[in-house]
Amino acid sequence: MGQPALVSACLSGWDDLLIINQLASADEMSDAAILDFPQRSGDRLRLALRRLDDALSEQRAAVATWRGEFAGLAGMTSRLGEALHRYHTGLDDLSLALRKVGRDVQGLDRVADRIRPPVPLR
Repeated sequence: MGQPALVSACLSGWDDLLIINQLASADEMSDAAILDFPQRSGDRLRLALRRLDDALSEQRAAVATWRGEFAGLAGMTSRLGEALHRYHTGLDDLSLALRKVGRDVQGLDRVADRIRPPVPLR
């Protein structure tokens, strides 16, 4: 690593003056790429439009991902609805079976009352 060097760069925007002071080593400076800041308003507009287009592309990708996840959620909730319907149907079937068993038990209880002798009270 070389000795740290103080790098100062002045970039002028529309009316703003931006001063960047950065402490960097000589090795880092040799690898750094210097980007020209657009000086004409048309160039600045093209740069802004390019950045806007990039942001819109990222947003389109994010919305497509969101729609895919939303479709997956819709499928999951549909399957959950189907499972709940099957569960409800199973509970209805169980309720009917229990009512039948209850009626059968009551019938057997009446038969048992007719068959067994009364228990004397003490």
